Amino acid sequence: MTEARFKSVEKFYLKVSICMLIAMPALLLVGLFL
Repeated sequence: MTEARFKSVEKFYLKVSICMLIAMPALLLVGLFL
Protein backbone atom coordinates (compact mmCIF):
# COMPACT_ATOMS: atom_id res chain seq x y z
CA MET A 1 0.00 0.00 0.00
CA THR A 2 1.38 3.39 -0.97
CA GLU A 3 1.93 6.21 1.52
CA ALA A 4 -0.70 8.53 0.00
CA ARG A 5 -3.31 5.76 -0.02
CA PHE A 6 -2.58 4.95 3.61
CA LYS A 7 -3.00 8.63 4.51
CA SER A 8 -6.40 8.86 2.83
CA VAL A 9 -7.56 5.66 4.53
CA GLU A 10 -6.30 7.04 7.86
CA LYS A 11 -8.24 10.28 7.28
CA PHE A 12 -11.37 8.29 6.38
CA TYR A 13 -11.19 6.23 9.56
CA LEU A 14 -10.62 9.39 11.59
CA LYS A 15 -13.83 10.86 10.13
CA VAL A 16 -15.72 7.64 10.83
CA SER A 17 -14.51 7.48 14.44
CA ILE A 18 -15.48 11.13 15.04
CA CYS A 19 -18.92 10.45 13.56
CA MET A 20 -19.26 7.43 15.86
CA LEU A 21 -18.26 9.50 18.90
CA ILE A 22 -20.99 12.01 18.01
CA ALA A 23 -23.60 9.42 16.98
CA MET A 24 -23.28 7.04 19.95
CA PRO A 25 -24.33 9.49 22.71
CA ALA A 26 -27.06 10.84 20.41
CA LEU A 27 -28.42 7.32 19.87
CA LEU A 28 -28.27 6.66 23.62
CA LEU A 29 -30.22 9.85 24.31
CA VAL A 30 -32.82 8.93 21.68
CA GLY A 31 -33.06 5.47 23.22
CA LEU A 32 -33.66 6.99 26.66
CA PHE A 33 -36.46 9.22 25.39
CA LEU A 34 -38.27 6.53 23.40
